[in-house]
Amino acid sequence: MMLSKSRGTFQVTGFDEIQGQSKDRWHKLVSSAIPEIILRKSSFKTGPEVLESINEHLSKQKNIYNADILDSVQSLALALDAKDSYTEGHSKRVSEYAYFLAKELNLGLQEIEWVRLAAAMHDIGKIGIPESILCKPSKLTTEEYEIMKKHPAIGARILKPIKPLEEVATLVLYHHEYWDGLGYPHGLKGEDIPVGARIVSIVDAYQAMTSNRPYRSTLTQEEAVKR
Repeated sequence: MMLSKSRGTFQVTGFDEIQGQSKDRWHKLVSSAIPEIILRKSSFKTGPEVLESINEHLSKQKNIYNADILDSVQSLALALDAKDSYTEGHSKRVSEYAYFLAKELNLGLQEIEWVRLAAAMHDIGKIGIPESILCKPSKLTTEEYEIMKKHPAIGARILKPIKPLEEVATLVLYHHEYWDGLGYPHGLKGEDIPVGARIVSIVDAYQAMTSNRPYRSTLTQEEAVKR
């Protein structure tokens, strides 16, 4: 069950994967699962103390691009969403919106896929944010917000060692950069921001504004578009 969960939503693990195989085969399968992905929300931890083990695990498989490693990373993003009932399903919806917007802009197939993956994983860096800040039900203080602003850089550091996800890591890094140059972490401005990162930024903001939050009510589609 835990192996299937680590592979992502609606995934299964069959006995035939290890039937007649050596014990090393089972050990290899188990070791490919990110151990921090736990079945229940309450037992899933975030914070700097778990970030090192995540980075170490993923960096060992940096040249591997298969269903196991991709689903493990996406499962981590889904588990982060599930920490907070207000954001559960956020990354999935952002990924869907980003995919359709990228197609509408007639981007190439490869770039569309990078955008989709970046949108699905845009908040993965929140694994390194203390749980007291990540799950705070009220508005963050200035100091807490500065810590939260580190999550794009943390996310990029998690993804970049995985060679086939280098482009995705770049989009994750810049998804909070703003056209006027007042974004973070580097204050990029205008067309210096990659198109894919702009797409993720737009749909991330739209999805957040049209979802209920403990510190403000849901905006209508028209209100969100005006902002």
